[in-house]
Amino acid sequence: MKRNGNGPVVAIDISRSAIDIDGHGHNWRIDEPSLQGSHYRVRITRGSADQHACIDCGRQAIHWSQIRGTTGYDPSHYEPRCRSCHNKYDWDTLNVTKLSPAKVTEIRTLWATDNYYQRELAELFGVTQSTISVIVNNKTWSKT
Repeated sequence: MKRNGNGPVVAIDISRSAIDIDGHGHNWRIDEPSLQGSHYRVRITRGSADQHACIDCGRQAIHWSQIRGTTGYDPSHYEPRCRSCHNKYDWDTLNVTKLSPAKVTEIRTLWATDNYYQRELAELFGVTQSTISVIVNNKTWSKT
């Protein structure tokens, strides 16, 4: 419990809250950073992607791309990519999954309940959080 000023005592659930680690501020969670927090972590520890060459073609990178099969919680789970290689990598990632139209519908149904985080659905269906994001935001797979 934490007293908020002179007002009433307020209960604060820190199980999912951001905690300041080594002075990195609110985006640095101990266990499960948000997508924004993960990208912040990569930039802080590895610099901007445009300071690196694309891992696929050697051109200047502009994005940090999450490596397939990783949680994305650690900065080492990302590789620098140019825009076209990043798009191709994500497209290939989506197309190698074994998600049937029925599973896509199930993902959207579960997401609509507001009982799951995208990372939880990703683990449940064996895909990345970014795959879940494009599904629930209707950026890929026609709405079923």
